[in-house]
Amino acid sequence: MSSYRGSRSIMDVMIRRLPKAIILFFFVSGILFPAYAEVFVFRHQKGDKYRAVTEVRQQVTLGSKFGEQVFPAEVLNKIAFSVEEVEGNKALISGEFVVSERNAATEGVYAVTHEYPSRYWLYSNGKLEIAPEFMMPVVRNVPVFPDRDLKPGDTWVYKGEEVHDFRDSEFPLSVARFPVTAAYEYTGTEVFEGAEYHIITVEYTVYVQLANDRAPGYTRLSARSFQKLYWNKAAGRHYRSEDDFRFRWDLYSGEWVVFEGTAVGRIIDAELMDKARMAEDIRETLKDVADTDVRVDDEGVTISLQNIQFTADSAVLLESEKQKIRRIAQILSRYPQRDILVSGHTALAGTPEGRLQLSLDRSRAVADYLVRLGARTNTQIMIRGYGATRPIDTNTTEEGMRANRRVEITIMEN
Repeated sequence: MSSYRGSRSIMDVMIRRLPKAIILFFFVSGILFPAYAEVFVFRHQKGDKYRAVTEVRQQVTLGSKFGEQVFPAEVLNKIAFSVEEVEGNKALISGEFVVSERNAATEGVYAVTHEYPSRYWLYSNGKLEIAPEFMMPVVRNVPVFPDRDLKPGDTWVYKGEEVHDFRDSEFPLSVARFPVTAAYEYTGTEVFEGAEYHIITVEYTVYVQLANDRAPGYTRLSARSFQKLYWNKAAGRHYRSEDDFRFRWDLYSGEWVVFEGTAVGRIIDAELMDKARMAEDIRETLKDVADTDVRVDDEGVTISLQNIQFTADSAVLLESEKQKIRRIAQILSRYPQRDILVSGHTALAGTPEGRLQLSLDRSRAVADYLVRLGARTNTQIMIRGYGATRPIDTNTTEEGMRANRRVEITIMEN
């Protein structure tokens, strides 16, 4: 048997690469633009900025001749993207795709597991032009709309593609690319949450055998997806996407991995922040709080809690630090619609693995406390651990190490 049998690493890899966890990203990248008459089209306006969120609840099954292991898993996908250029009937879109996971049993905060930049041309009918080095979006040319008026009951078919990145894993394929044939139907209108939307369904099945490039033999994939798209024709925007999916990967070793679940996605307008003004207001609020710093960066406005104190070699916050977090929670309440990223950092002590885990555990402790204080919900906050890879001072002095031992709370622009 290969090393894949019963290994948790396979589940971790596949969760990060789960097609349906990311499939709604393409909807996000395309659903920006008002439709006209009875034709569904995407229109582009240079400078537009948007966010998208997809919540995935699924069951992961790892199987072999020795039996099966079943794990519940939850994935949160977020994208911040903007329209860079508009040329005729196409727009150049750039985006940052962030994949986060959490323990489905504890329902705690989500930890960032992967980040992907992307850049591609999107046509008004939904077709995509993207360079091969970009792995996101996973699903391409879905949805694509016909160049004609649509009435309820109309159907059409268009070929798309899925691309899955396994390069940083032990999976037998480094990159899996395969075609999909999507069947569409415009079913008419439906009232949801008090508003009327145009409903488009998308369905496809996949049976494909892919040649392995990092192991002998091949990998077989069988999959199905049924998606429901809510389209606000008056506003010209996508409102919501729902997906019911099942993906099974059969490895040449005789093992298999199955993902089955649902995904719900939505689009959120990204209002621009006055980052300089926000940072100044926060500095004024924290001027009497020791070991704090506020800065403006690419992601938003970051509050740095330097020399944050925990019980020795643990992620248990001291009471003095909880008082600081309570002050931060009051600040965050001023900006309730902004997502929060909590990042943990350590000084250069111990092993790289130990530093990374400690920084992640400490960022989780701060994030969990913010959630308990009501500053954010679990889906509005993410955590990330950097270990000692991003020092802000030297690690050769005690003063420098104090500065490097920190937790940073970023109020995100997108």
